[in-house]
Amino acid sequence: MFCSSCGTQLEEGTLFCPNCGNPVAQANDTAQTQAEASAAQASAPVNPAPQFDGSTQYYTPQPVLGLKWAHFLGYFALWAGALVNLGSGISFITGLIYNGDASFIYDYFPGLQVLNILYGVCLLGTVALNVFAALSIIKCKKQTGLLVCLVYSAQVVLSLVYVVAGSIILSSFAGDASVVSSVIVSIVMTFVNRTYFNNRRDVYVN
Repeated sequence: MFCSSCGTQLEEGTLFCPNCGNPVAQANDTAQTQAEASAAQASAPVNPAPQFDGSTQYYTPQPVLGLKWAHFLGYFALWAGALVNLGSGISFITGLIYNGDASFIYDYFPGLQVLNILYGVCLLGTVALNVFAALSIIKCKKQTGLLVCLVYSAQVVLSLVYVVAGSIILSSFAGDASVVSSVIVSIVMTFVNRTYFNNRRDVYVN
């Protein structure tokens, strides 16, 4: 055996090196130390795998909602509606809806002329509302959903008021199938657009 410090050859059982004086490590001590280290390493606890108790929150990407319907309204439908209401408003105010028979009809139903003028003025007011709603969609304004719903709600209210008032003046139902269908469509559009724009509040924020 040899001294681990200076390399001097030693006899078996030597406790101290005669050359450098350092204690000599015995082979059995070294083996025992290595065995103890191996046992300690084997008995060391293994880090358990992380457990999830369900409280951990993960980010789930939200589906991207399309804007085709909004673009259809903002770039076409509302503008077309504004033009239709503009023409209808002028026709009701001037009596053109009766194709030249306005004076004859108004002689029998004078209250109808007042009703038509008021209705025509209201239709002209909806023209501005349509334009504001369309521009609000294009510019992604925060009040877009409200304005679009007001457009269709106004059509429902105006149509119902005109039919009721006209029926009183004429003593008969003043509406027809087109008026009824228009009211139904406007009601449906009001609720559809309300849901549609409520789901896209993060888009219309300006």
